[in-house]
Amino acid sequence: TLLQEQATGIVQPMTDGKAKQPIRILHLSDIHFRASKRWDADPLLRALNDFIGEEVAGGLKADLVAITGDLAFSGLTDEYKLARAWLDDLWPRLGGLEPDRLLLVPGNHDVDRRKVDFTVEATQQALLTKRDQAKIATVLGSRAQRDLLLKRHGAYLKFVAEWLGRREALPWWQRPIEIRGTKVHVAGLDSAWMACGD
Repeated sequence: TLLQEQATGIVQPMTDGKAKQPIRILHLSDIHFRASKRWDADPLLRALNDFIGEEVAGGLKADLVAITGDLAFSGLTDEYKLARAWLDDLWPRLGGLEPDRLLLVPGNHDVDRRKVDFTVEATQQALLTKRDQAKIATVLGSRAQRDLLLKRHGAYLKFVAEWLGRREALPWWQRPIEIRGTKVHVAGLDSAWMACGD
C-alpha cells in the first residue's frame, strides 16, 4: 500500500495507485427542538436541509451524520417528534444514506430533568462526593442502579430506538462501521448522564 498526501495535508492510503475517497462527516449540534420556538426555527431548519441537499447533489455526500448533543431542549417526547419530522425531511436528501449512519449522543438538554428525583440526586451526590471510579463503575455496571440514573434519558433513548429500528439500552455506545472498505470504529460518549440542574 502506497501513501499519497493530498493538498489538504491528509495522508490517504492508495490501492492499485488510486487514492481512497475521504470519509466525510456532517456534524450538527445544539438544534434544541421545542414547540414554542417552531415559528422561528422551522424556516432556518428548512433552509439548512435545502443547503445540505444542494451540497449532496453537487457531489459533497456525507458518509456519516453526527448530531453531538442537544437535539431537544428539555428531553421531552414532543421535542423528539419535531426532531423526527426534521430528520425525515433531511434524510432523503443525503443520497441514500442508511439510518444507522446517524450517530447520536445526548447533551444536557436531551435529558428530562423532571425524572431526577430525590433518590437519583442522593446517588449522584454520593458519587460526586466519593470521587471513586470504582463506585461509579459499580453503579453503571448494575442495570437496576444505572436505569435509575438514566430515567432522564427515556425519551431520548426511545427516539434513538425508533430511528434505528432497534432498542438502544444506553445513551453511550461504540460500534465499527465499514465505509467503502475502510473499517471505522466510532464511540458515542454521554457527558450528560448526571445532568440535573444548570
